[in-house]
Amino acid sequence: MSTQRAAEALSARGVYTKTLAILIASREGGVRARLRQLLEGEDDMSVIAESTDLDCTRAHVHECRPDVVALALNLRGLPELSALRTLLGEAHDTRYVVMDVQHNADWETLPDAIRLATSTQPAGGHSC
Repeated sequence: MSTQRAAEALSARGVYTKTLAILIASREGGVRARLRQLLEGEDDMSVIAESTDLDCTRAHVHECRPDVVALALNLRGLPELSALRTLLGEAHDTRYVVMDVQHNADWETLPDAIRLATSTQPAGGHSC
């Protein structure tokens, strides 16, 4: 399913209603630039900040309150999973989409992964 068709399907179900504020977190400038270009091509997404390390990511999350952090598993400061544990352990409503930037499949599916991460599930359970 194309990104546009996925967005229309979610919208038709009433799942998605606003522009998502996104923080891109990667130590690689080229990765951040490519992700910004990809995400800003989506009508329902806006990149509000970028970060290069764990401390910068934490500061942006607390100051900017993004809806989503697109987190490449290559942040400086802590081993990859430790960085994610640190971010998830702090109290806030930000969602995280974790990417392995070594695999091209993540690039094309990132907008849909972000929409999925921010969609609300009906009370009482999961839908598959």
